[in-house]
Amino acid sequence: MTDRTSDRGLSEGEMNRIAAQIIGEWYTMATEHLAATTGPEKAVEIMGPCFFTKGLEIWEKGSKIAQLEGDSAWLIAQDLKIANMVPGPPGVVEIAERGVITTYAECFALGSKYVPAYCQIHEIALRAQVKGIDPGWDFHFTRTMPQGFDCCIGVARKTPVPLDRWEDSGTVVAVMLDFEVVDAVKKFMIWAVRVWWVLIVASLVYAVGEEKAIEILRPSMVENGKVWGLKLAEMLGVERNETGLAKLLETFSDIMEVRGEITICPERIDEFVISCPFSGSSEGVCRLFHSFIEGLCYSMDPSLTFCNKRLESSEHICRWRIKEGVGAVENVQLPMQD
Repeated sequence: MTDRTSDRGLSEGEMNRIAAQIIGEWYTMATEHLAATTGPEKAVEIMGPCFFTKGLEIWEKGSKIAQLEGDSAWLIAQDLKIANMVPGPPGVVEIAERGVITTYAECFALGSKYVPAYCQIHEIALRAQVKGIDPGWDFHFTRTMPQGFDCCIGVARKTPVPLDRWEDSGTVVAVMLDFEVVDAVKKFMIWAVRVWWVLIVASLVYAVGEEKAIEILRPSMVENGKVWGLKLAEMLGVERNETGLAKLLETFSDIMEVRGEITICPERIDEFVISCPFSGSSEGVCRLFHSFIEGLCYSMDPSLTFCNKRLESSEHICRWRIKEGVGAVENVQLPMQD
């Protein structure tokens, strides 16, 4: 399972797109649950500081991966072009006389009751990345779709500039319509969204405790897994049987950059996980990730149960097991016996 473009039927670019969309949906769902639990203002208060700190860290790491060069305006334009791949199809980034403008017309957060809180957190994260490039610059959204506009417009400007003047961006001197984002940078942005999701989960844990946070988030993760199980099965053209489930699980592992070894045994499917992007995360994050996989399995056969066991091994992190049981959504932990 080392070649992400081998025999899965999905290209590298398609898998990157699917990964960004899946984790983006987790990000939006978790933000919505946090806002519903604590209130939108409290959610922003809890998440804001850590998102700002992580935004600076993400820029530092991302700029090295992307090998970005240029003056502040050009670096900010490139950074925003990469960043606006996450909420939807890449938008337009323009360098103007008085700043940098980013515009996009689609976002996976639209439709959420708490999308204004999401917009505020997104703004904080982008502001951190802009200030990571040049502390003398700032970033604000001047228009957002939740406000009734047909697109979101964000503007990076040198400070101080009165906010009510930020939309007067001046004559556009460069439009980055043909800016290419290499696969390495796309993978980096997927990593960044994973970081955002983990931070939101941690924020909810901070607010209500780990068990309550999992209780709140788990149902939506299972349901999201069911939806994506059906989508992936259709994309791959697999049937709802043991072989089809093994292929779906293998492809999902490739998409999420989980390296493992799948074995089809009598009456069960095992995957021994060698590396996982969430291996260093909290127990709660792992349980939520596995809740999504439960949904994948359920979409293929409601009688299947998914369970996981951490392994004390130098080669394997954990073992996933799928076996006929009482149904994945009930989260019954089956004995992990060979």
